[in-house]
Amino acid sequence: WIEADVALLADCRDVFEATPNAETRGDLYRASLDLKGQALTFEYPLVARVAVSLCKLLDEASAAIPATLIDAHVDAIRVIVRDNLKTTGDKVAMLLSAELEARVAEFVAKGK
Repeated sequence: WIEADVALLADCRDVFEATPNAETRGDLYRASLDLKGQALTFEYPLVARVAVSLCKLLDEASAAIPATLIDAHVDAIRVIVRDNLKTTGDKVAMLLSAELEARVAEFVAKGK
């Protein structure tokens, strides 16, 4: 299930980046929200953490979101799933998650 959800997230990201509008942004938000909700159930806490960060970015950012920031979230989720990181013990993944959260907070704060 998670690989299919990650593929859907990537597809939604691609569509949003090609056609950034409220509908495609909503689709990307829902895909990340679904991952957030299901990731904890299936023991992927880092996927949930990164998905929460992406949801916050999509929900709270008032300015155009840089594609690189969205891509970083999607790529991080892909790596976490690919490497089957089911605990929060991976220091690199934890640092990456924290950095993504910091960049989102910084970007959202600039728009307010």
